[in-house]
Amino acid sequence: MRIEIDDMFAEDASNVVKFWKAAGIRRLPSRRALTRFLDMGSGKIMKINNKIVAATLFSICGPGLAYFEHFAVATGRRRGGLGRHLYKKCTAHLFKQGVRRVVFLVSKQNAGAHAFWTAVGTAPILGARAYFGKLKS
Repeated sequence: MRIEIDDMFAEDASNVVKFWKAAGIRRLPSRRALTRFLDMGSGKIMKINNKIVAATLFSICGPGLAYFEHFAVATGRRRGGLGRHLYKKCTAHLFKQGVRRVVFLVSKQNAGAHAFWTAVGTAPILGARAYFGKLKS
């Protein structure tokens, strides 16, 4: 099994949107909107044997603060450490850019996401609609 984590580029947009839809994300950007976001922010794609198994978007939205959006792992691959691995790669990348805090919005109904963000050490805020974490080197 070969795991790769790559930057997301505009040419990945269609496949990533399809992946997110299959992973159960309801509010999806269009391919065009995702391409525009990638011009301003960043994204990472995790692949196993050249198939997308996880993907996320993130952007630096203030001094030392980054915002994650659409963080998902393929349904059949959850609870195996892939999400934690992708999160660590993304936050290491952000830490090098001076980011020390991260925020994630989570649907109230997404119990799996709430458990995941708590497990990686972030804390719920805004009535558990968002999670906040401090980064360490």
